[in-house]
Amino acid sequence: LELAGRRFSCVRKIFPLSLWRDVHMTMGLSAITFVTLGATVFCVMMLTAMGKSTPFAGLSGDPNFANFFDLNANVLYLRQLLLPAVPLLLLMKYAGRGPPLFLQKYGPTFITKWYWEICYFFHYVVAFTAIIMLVLYRPQVFYWMGATWGFLYGGNKIVRILRTRKCTVKHAQMITYTIEDKRNNAKKRSDVLRLTINVPKSFPDTARGQAVWLLVPEVDYFAHPFTIAKTPTPNDSTITLHIGVKYLAGDDIISYARPDQRSFRSPMNQKPMDNGGGLPPGWKTAMDPESGQTYYYNSAMRRTTWNRPQETGFDKLRALTGRFSTNIMNRNSTSTALDLTATSAGVRGAANTSRATWTQKMAKLGEKITSMDPDLRRNANKDYPIYVSAPLGTSMDDSLIPSLPGSVIISTQNGLPAAESSVRWLLAQPKENRPKFHFFVSVSREVNDALSVLETLRDSMIEAVKKGHISIDGLNPRHSHMADWLGVYINLSRRRPDQIEGDRDMLLRSMNPPSTQISRAKLDMIETWLRNRIQPGRLKFDRFLKRVSEMVKKRTGEDRVAVGYCGSSKVAYAIRKAAAEVKNMSFDGEYI
Repeated sequence: LELAGRRFSCVRKIFPLSLWRDVHMTMGLSAITFVTLGATVFCVMMLTAMGKSTPFAGLSGDPNFANFFDLNANVLYLRQLLLPAVPLLLLMKYAGRGPPLFLQKYGPTFITKWYWEICYFFHYVVAFTAIIMLVLYRPQVFYWMGATWGFLYGGNKIVRILRTRKCTVKHAQMITYTIEDKRNNAKKRSDVLRLTINVPKSFPDTARGQAVWLLVPEVDYFAHPFTIAKTPTPNDSTITLHIGVKYLAGDDIISYARPDQRSFRSPMNQKPMDNGGGLPPGWKTAMDPESGQTYYYNSAMRRTTWNRPQETGFDKLRALTGRFSTNIMNRNSTSTALDLTATSAGVRGAANTSRATWTQKMAKLGEKITSMDPDLRRNANKDYPIYVSAPLGTSMDDSLIPSLPGSVIISTQNGLPAAESSVRWLLAQPKENRPKFHFFVSVSREVNDALSVLETLRDSMIEAVKKGHISIDGLNPRHSHMADWLGVYINLSRRRPDQIEGDRDMLLRSMNPPSTQISRAKLDMIETWLRNRIQPGRLKFDRFLKRVSEMVKKRTGEDRVAVGYCGSSKVAYAIRKAAAEVKNMSFDGEYI
């Protein structure tokens, strides 16, 4: 059904792809309930049999107490063995949020670094172990489970292997933004790696809104999914990925501002807290340029203070576990021909390999290959291959049919690159190849998530203006919701109205110069219009889609509108429900 749903829109209407997440989680929760209830019955019946020295529960065929711990005789004992491990299935639900705060502060480095991989590994091990044990000791009951799991899992892996191609890096560009983190009183960097990959002619067909699996043996042997930001064309056999560079806690901080004045205490009037002449691990000193006073900051804990910090028992424990995990990582690491941890101009990396995330290593590798001369690069592409697996997910093409009076693309978080590729394609099309009106909606949590979207929109609009695909004559950049046939809505869900003016200015300052030249007046008009399209808070999808339908009907006389979505399944439910309440509005093309 899932394979059919990704290929045929009629199947998606009956069973939307976003519901597969619920099916998967329901199976996991049912397994946990099944095992927990069986283990509880086992404990109760074992105590009963111990008191009576008879077969427990008086059921025919139940084992005597002597056979309680025989897996073949007592299936409840099997569930008792699985009970401690089965709750680990829930780890994957919270793995994407990162390690808990306590673990970030005091846990070993190798756990905080590989937290997602550890959760993923335990999730699979527990699921496989449970199924294998059930099939092994109760084949007459659970044989269908093993056969089904093996067919689906094995078939999925075989299809992925057959659709994997060996590719090479054509170009890697690091886009660096500086953002102001007022909550932590610091300036941070937000880097996006724009990776262009050469794909062979045999590469499977891809469409806007789909994703690929990326495996780079030089970095690690895990396959990582990324949404395609640019699909291959007949004249350009490349794909482009926008990879956000993720840093460990504190590594993305450029500088700290002075500590809050409300907590100011002059060090000269306060007795220093001496702990043996040194600072606790992670703490450093800095000089405030305004007052000349010394303050202390900790990048990992994201704290600043005027008071000299004192080492605690937790700090000593963290130092001990940090040294232990560093020794393990150094002992297991091997030297390679390419130094992936060397600091380069575009990526801020630590000297220690264990301090670099996968995206940091990938960024260094891309920059290393890009900076080589052509002769060395050919050898580097052979030495450092990239394996790209076939595209997955639903295409956005169903929402971009030229005969449509109106279309809407909504994106959140991990779906932003797919939406960017769609709007970039639309702005490059003449009037006859696109819907009459299009609305682009981007919902992000933080300010830095909107940087790449804003820059892509600006550059694509500049190229469209030069080609005549969109007109900005007579555009009121401060009050207009539409620029010709294009509407843009950028919402920052975690920002307040009193913060949005500063966020708008910061976003415009952080953008890189446009790649295409245009007159200063038109550039200012485009940037001012995009600036005023940034709004705080969440977007009310029901009201928004009703307004879109009314506007399209007023201008075209028709009310047919297609809605495509890229992002998490939680938002997909709200959009699907809102679209179902509007006449002649279809919701399709979501990629979860």
